[in-house]
Amino acid sequence: MKRIFLTSILASISFLNLGFFNQQNIRGILCGSKDFLSFINNNYVPKEIFSNDHQILSNMYEKQPQNVNDDDWYFWNWVIDLNDGQIYKNVNSENQNINIIKPLFRDEGFRYVSKRKGNKIIINIISLDGNKKKDSQEIIDLKKLTNKSSMEEGNFIDKCIYYPISNNTIIYD
Repeated sequence: MKRIFLTSILASISFLNLGFFNQQNIRGILCGSKDFLSFINNNYVPKEIFSNDHQILSNMYEKQPQNVNDDDWYFWNWVIDLNDGQIYKNVNSENQNINIIKPLFRDEGFRYVSKRKGNKIIINIISLDGNKKKDSQEIIDLKKLTNKSSMEEGNFIDKCIYYPISNNTIIYD
């Protein structure tokens, strides 16, 4: 009897640990111009468009309305663990029903260092070729849903929206 009781207790504790430790809160955050976000909000339901964000967002420049200037049609997205600020990169998958992401540390000549500080995610983007002019910083305010970009060209603030990550997302470390 003691054995069954002890086994039940240990199984319960293990189950509770799964729910409370190493819990990730991964969300997509899409930031961009007023015109772009207005187009998204008026034409798409986030669940539909962002179920496979890496496939759908790559075609967004083709959907630019003719009456919108190129300078007013821009966007970028981040996949972020809101608990610790870790950013992720989409990995192309041959299976279109699966979205694979992996932690982003280096990519295309840049190193990414991210962390959460209060209600903000701070992302430092550092050029690997030593050219400080290419370095930049993104500060995403999770409460205001804004993104402040600091780079050589100046400082820019854009609005953002959350979007759901597909239930078929696999984290590849």
